[in-house]
Amino acid sequence: MKKKLLSIFSLIMACSMIVLTACAPASQSSGPEQPEKQDERSAGDEKAPSASAKTEIIMGLTRGISSIWPGGENDQGTVIMNNQFWNNLVRKNFETGEIEPELAKSWNISEDNLTYTFELRDDVYFHNGVKMTAEDVAWSLNEWHKYETYTKDYLVFFNNAEVIDEYTVALHYDKIYAAALEGLSMNLVGIMNKEYTLEKMGTNWDSSENAQSRGVYGEIDPMGTGPYKFASKVSGESYTMEANEQYFEGAPAFKKVTVKIMTDANAALMALESGEIDALSHAPASDKMAIESNPDLVWYQNSDTPMLIWLMLNKDNEYLKNDKVRQAIAYALDKEEIAIGTTDGVGGVLHSPIPTAATGYSDAVSDYEQDLEKAKQLLAEAGYPNGFTIEMKTYNSNTYKKPSEIIQAQLAKIGIDIKVVIVDTFWSDVAAHDFNLGVMNLCIYVPDADQALYPLYYSGQKRNYVNVRNPELDRMLDEARGETDVAVRTELYAQAQQIFHDDLFMIPLCNYVSIIAANKNVKNVVASPVFAWDIKDWTWE
Repeated sequence: MKKKLLSIFSLIMACSMIVLTACAPASQSSGPEQPEKQDERSAGDEKAPSASAKTEIIMGLTRGISSIWPGGENDQGTVIMNNQFWNNLVRKNFETGEIEPELAKSWNISEDNLTYTFELRDDVYFHNGVKMTAEDVAWSLNEWHKYETYTKDYLVFFNNAEVIDEYTVALHYDKIYAAALEGLSMNLVGIMNKEYTLEKMGTNWDSSENAQSRGVYGEIDPMGTGPYKFASKVSGESYTMEANEQYFEGAPAFKKVTVKIMTDANAALMALESGEIDALSHAPASDKMAIESNPDLVWYQNSDTPMLIWLMLNKDNEYLKNDKVRQAIAYALDKEEIAIGTTDGVGGVLHSPIPTAATGYSDAVSDYEQDLEKAKQLLAEAGYPNGFTIEMKTYNSNTYKKPSEIIQAQLAKIGIDIKVVIVDTFWSDVAAHDFNLGVMNLCIYVPDADQALYPLYYSGQKRNYVNVRNPELDRMLDEARGETDVAVRTELYAQAQQIFHDDLFMIPLCNYVSIIAANKNVKNVVASPVFAWDIKDWTWE
């Protein structure tokens, strides 16, 4: 038996942070940094003068919150809230790239890599004071696997969870999944209180119709094991949380946290500057200069995020089915200009459909450099010396409109006239492959190449928006899923990246950054690449 025994985290963590969220930011998000981390930190770094320690804090959020339950939506607001209410068997350390214990103390993996046996902590309590046991863990995972929710996407090849004893649970898989532990670290795979949930949900819980609606979980208050307990909410306006004094890693310093939804970015900035709020999640990148120039505020930013923006090319289109047309488009694009214009200067250029920090990423594959003359030549060889007119559908959000308009201007230089059309049906149209060109952005919450490629590009997948049907790519993705040798797996994904480069059914463009701004007295803030702020570690000094 292959053993993987990891030591428990220090009992009291008071200074750290995780982040992850869903799709692209509202106006463009960025994030924080600490000196010892990869984040970028500026302004107000000096120790604040004597300020009375606060035990309550208000954080603004420039986007909505769809759910506060695992198994619900996977937008960034939901991820932030889930990180306060729920815990997982394991967690991802985004600094080291390692999987570390959380609710589990240790685990071992069977020789055939199909069974993961976890030894659980015996000091974990749900918010109602009930002790967590293996029964809660096994039931939660089996429930998440049963229904078609986002959570199921992270339980690849999972079959069932089995209670071994009060604090031991075994997870059985049908096939080897190299990213199994990474999937279990996603906070949508949070552990629920079985007795409480069944009591509150009753027969509704077992209704597949309700489960698929994903909204059913919001009908009852969350009952997790996380550092904060749900206190109250004002629908569409705010959520209030109270510290979990029984939290297994120590009670948080802030005893009350209010999260205010502030979709008016200008009003949110004014609230931060005036002290009405103490922190602002998803501060617009356009406010960076104003915040950095304010001695009372600190700007935190993490640039190495898995929030990707790319151009989709539908090869069923009469023009785009021509290889040389797609190559011409690739050579016509200036990714640096797209990154600057789309993210207000804070995002980086992408060269791969796999996030750079993800397991399986390779920089061995070359990218297209802008060459307008070559682009024009390829168009002429394709039979379109004077270009052509084509429609690009987009969503009514700057995260979609901005890159669409920049691409429109760039392709006009080689004679391609793009008609940008904003449609309310963008998502359903994309899912039905009813588009020619389109910009897409998503956050790859689990930093693994499988999660970046398989759901989006494997034949027949529901999110295969560009309708890729490539048997060779499918073979590579299947093989990589079950390959436990990291070097071999990375080579397989490098070969897959070459297919993306050659076939051009999508073109990676740039990435957003994670951003949070805060009063200089709020300490231990870290900009996580996935927006899962660890408010439990924040203090006021």
